[in-house]
Amino acid sequence: MATSVSSGPMSEAALIDASPLLGRKTELRQFLKWISLAQTGQGKAVFLSGNEGIGKTAFLQTALSL
Repeated sequence: MATSVSSGPMSEAALIDASPLLGRKTELRQFLKWISLAQTGQGKAVFLSGNEGIGKTAFLQTALSL
């Protein structure tokens, strides 16, 4: 039986790869980059749009949980 050993917090890349979002890794990386810039005083405006049920809320929840 295999067991996994945690060596501490996961890297951002590992968290993105482990995210439940399908086909949105590039967008998630870009969004996280914009959040990092905003935290250093280089704010961005982001407009998230799409049809109902496309995953806008899931995307934000995932991004903000990382």
